[in-house]
Amino acid sequence: MTASTHNAVDNVLERFAEMNRKERILGEQQILRVATDVSKVNQTLTSFTIDARVGGDMNENNKLFKKAQERLKAAVIVFTTCTGAGLGILRKADFDIALIDEASQITEPCALIPLVKGTRQAILVGDHVQLRPTVKKMGKTLEFDVSMLERLYTGEDTSGMIKTMLDIQYRFPAELADFPSREFYESRLRTGISNSADVLRILSRCKFPWPRQAKGNAVIPTVFISCAAEEDMGGMSKSNLGQVDIVKRILPMLELEKSGDETEQQTLSITVLSPYSKQVLALRRIIPQSFTIDSFQGRESDIIIFSSVRSNIEKDIGFVDDARRLNVMWTRARLALIIIGDRATMAENALWKRALDACTEVALPDVEG
Repeated sequence: MTASTHNAVDNVLERFAEMNRKERILGEQQILRVATDVSKVNQTLTSFTIDARVGGDMNENNKLFKKAQERLKAAVIVFTTCTGAGLGILRKADFDIALIDEASQITEPCALIPLVKGTRQAILVGDHVQLRPTVKKMGKTLEFDVSMLERLYTGEDTSGMIKTMLDIQYRFPAELADFPSREFYESRLRTGISNSADVLRILSRCKFPWPRQAKGNAVIPTVFISCAAEEDMGGMSKSNLGQVDIVKRILPMLELEKSGDETEQQTLSITVLSPYSKQVLALRRIIPQSFTIDSFQGRESDIIIFSSVRSNIEKDIGFVDDARRLNVMWTRARLALIIIGDRATMAENALWKRALDACTEVALPDVEG
């Protein structure tokens, strides 16, 4: 089982280990985590590492290396990075099946490493309409950022290959799924949450002025807040202090009022996203859970607040027009999405105009702009 980063590999191993403890699928010795640098492995998972299994650094002791080879032979599933699959003790090892997670974020040469290890079957898992691998400008020009998963999934059918879309998502209710389904997934993305009104009811315990549906009075979880404050004009990255002020205003409104039912969730996880690192630094002064869109891919939060930053007379939104970043941002929320931006600037872009039209605009009292 491979992925591009140690963190991505550990996320899968952590979930598999938890499932294995409950269902006893494999013996613990049959699960192995291999890394050339053990310090990069999550500390809670070091007991699965080959170094822990042999009692030391196998590269410094021939006897330990032989023992490590025995441990590797006894393992049923090995967790490592794509590059790690071709290094150290795995250099000459072969595998029947290779699983590559987050395959859309891995360059094709990197993905090839686990696939040439005697593999008879390969499973590539990822989302070809979310962020691509990060490469330099020349790499993009040469389409080096197109992953193997994207190339195969969007290309012609090939003998021996099956394309499957996991078209039911369980992260967010249908009200949040509607826009990305239409815009990015050919209206094929369905929602496995049947009781969305019940799921969204917890938002009613916030002081935030959530809009309501005309029929049934249910909460509408996709919200736009207009802010005409101009972005700053200096530096490589950008910020917008007017939007930071609005985030500061919103946060107390998202605290849940106490309920008599102690079984109900008493807090909501809130994350603020922005395309620009300079804006993220400004936002972290008021909420530590602030991230760039790129760094938050693969993660989720109950409520996502998005600060678009861009607001200028030229109506230029720069790299914010990246459809993949819009898709990632929109699909991080479990309950609600609040977008803050300048409609005049953002709506000049056709995709962003459709995104804002999919939201309900609300006004905050005593907030200018």
